[in-house]
Amino acid sequence: MRGGRGGTPATPSIGPSTAVAGKWTAGSLSGSANRIQIELQTLSAATSTAAPGHLPAFMAGPNGADLYAWTATVSGPSGSPYSRGLFFFDIRFPGNYPFSPPVVVLRSRIYHPNLVAGTTVAIRTLSEDGWSAATTVYDVLRGIRELLAEPDPHDAVVGSVAEQYVTDRKAFDETARDWTRRFAS
Repeated sequence: MRGGRGGTPATPSIGPSTAVAGKWTAGSLSGSANRIQIELQTLSAATSTAAPGHLPAFMAGPNGADLYAWTATVSGPSGSPYSRGLFFFDIRFPGNYPFSPPVVVLRSRIYHPNLVAGTTVAIRTLSEDGWSAATTVYDVLRGIRELLAEPDPHDAVVGSVAEQYVTDRKAFDETARDWTRRFAS
């Protein structure tokens, strides 16, 4: 185990002996790593069913050999101002996953009342009250995509964007569409 920095939980080291070409062996994994590996397999199977020529709703997987650090993409839902956008997220699993939620950070710029680039995604699923050990990365990414389809102006991170969403939806949609074209295409 290597110690975390700044109060972050310690996470197991995944080195060459346990990761071979992106594959981890069951005997080399801790309980949390085994759960993450199972979720990776489930998520890979679910996202491989996208229609030809269409992006899957979301995809995720490890960054290199570190099973605890993932990159995820969420495609904008059709019919929303985020359609045709591809939004990037970093996911960091704690050493006691799934008993604590992962930390999910948005990397893409977006015009949205509930999401801000460079900050932790604050959705109920990831909160201490909303998280359970049965929750999966699939559930988290699905929740983020649902938030793209239906922003929640009553639980906003950016008040001015939420106000525009409520009072001038046409202007909100135009700006969100423009930002999606500029920063998520």
